[in-house]
Amino acid sequence: MKDGLKKIFWFGVFLGLFFWIFKFVKKIIALKNISQTLPQYLENLIGEKPTIKITLSFNKAYFKIYISQKTINGNPELENTIKEYISDFYPEFPPEKISLEILPPEQEKEENPDNIKPETEAEEK
Repeated sequence: MKDGLKKIFWFGVFLGLFFWIFKFVKKIIALKNISQTLPQYLENLIGEKPTIKITLSFNKAYFKIYISQKTINGNPELENTIKEYISDFYPEFPPEKISLEILPPEQEKEENPDNIKPETEAEEK
């Protein structure tokens, strides 16, 4: 009797783990597709192709979209439009699981300055 319960328990554990991994891989594939289709969609919608950076955490996707300030000011509903696009075509990401920042390209350069290497103790000696 105990052996049967152990088998059922471990079967449930492995099934749950497999399901979680399957959902996570599905999210990664969806993010790859979003990174390819969202810039084209925005280029068709607003006439400018943005730069997009995507980060996936355990239960939320973080999007940073770099687009000109003129375009940001001219499209006040851009954030809602992007969230609707993502949730419509990629149901793995409902609107409440999306964190979206729309920034001008200058902030991308401030966040990732070129030609600056982190200093280490080995380089100092």
